[in-house]
Amino acid sequence: MKKITYSKKEDNGFYAALRGRVNEYFSENGLDRYATAGTRIKAAAMLVIYALLCALLFSGHASTGLFLLNYFLVGIVQFLIFINIGHDAGHDCFSPSKRVNSMLLYTLNLIGTCGYTFRLRHNYGHHSHSNIEGTDTDLSIPYARFSEAKPFRAIHRFQYLFPFVLVLVSGLGVILINNFADLARKQIGNKRVDRHPLREYVILAASKLLFFTYMVVLPAVCTDFSLPVVILGFYLSTVGFGIMFPVVLAPVHVLDELEFPAPDANGHIGHSWVEHQFRTTSDFITDNKLFTHLFGAFNHHVAHHLFPHVNYSHYPALTRIIRKTCAEYGMTYHHCNSFAEAYTSHMKLLVRCSREGRVAEQADM
Repeated sequence: MKKITYSKKEDNGFYAALRGRVNEYFSENGLDRYATAGTRIKAAAMLVIYALLCALLFSGHASTGLFLLNYFLVGIVQFLIFINIGHDAGHDCFSPSKRVNSMLLYTLNLIGTCGYTFRLRHNYGHHSHSNIEGTDTDLSIPYARFSEAKPFRAIHRFQYLFPFVLVLVSGLGVILINNFADLARKQIGNKRVDRHPLREYVILAASKLLFFTYMVVLPAVCTDFSLPVVILGFYLSTVGFGIMFPVVLAPVHVLDELEFPAPDANGHIGHSWVEHQFRTTSDFITDNKLFTHLFGAFNHHVAHHLFPHVNYSHYPALTRIIRKTCAEYGMTYHHCNSFAEAYTSHMKLLVRCSREGRVAEQADM
């Protein structure tokens, strides 16, 4: 696989001006790039709520309906922990302490996934090469076609139905398959990984054992619910986890107005890395403070891709700076004002690419 490179062409001073204004925001307000006190309190509260919900799983004091509902809520809180804590810890921007960030990254292992593989695939695969087929590990899905540059397969004819299926199986796939598949990878984005540390295999095995113990074994042993009911509850937790992915991920990268650039034969992209972020990323409902608060400001996604080492608590302020600077320098900024607008665009893309068509030209060639 060719190493992906971006053009070094000038952007008329846009990024220098943007970085200057972002630095001014931090200096004038006496802030650093890490989580604010409120964000740290919210993270602690989420972990406490998660512990309480899990404890209720083996208390046995609930009807079958409430028992299953509790499992579903556990899955939703798992996703909130992933996106509010583990995600920013993976970018080393939750705390100025690398040790604290490392500890918080392993909250992903606590909820059934893997902090080590997440950091690799997200930072070296997705962030370095967003929306580039074959290198963006978050979006290179064999049964999905988001660009005409990807060869058409018969299964792509039905991909507009996949979102409704994925919410039922994606969480299960992350827990049972993806983490182990990632450890088998030798190439993630531009990063070659010939050997993963032995300790990461041990940590993954131990954390999976712990996860299935408190999610399946203890509820089956400590309550009167039958094993099939417990397994159904566990599955519902994976649905609760998986149903959140399309809610926050589809509106930020997989839209009809966004691009999926194809590198040339030498792995070169004909625009700058900064311009690439604007071509492949969109914000949505940034005025919705509740969504921003609950989902780690993922709706302020352009700010995240331009400044991934800044904690999400600062993204609303950075988004205002980005919008203003884009308007002054003529840089295209994508934003969806509603879920309806975002998902209409998402489905339009899936339908368009479900038809066999010509191979798109390579980016900016």
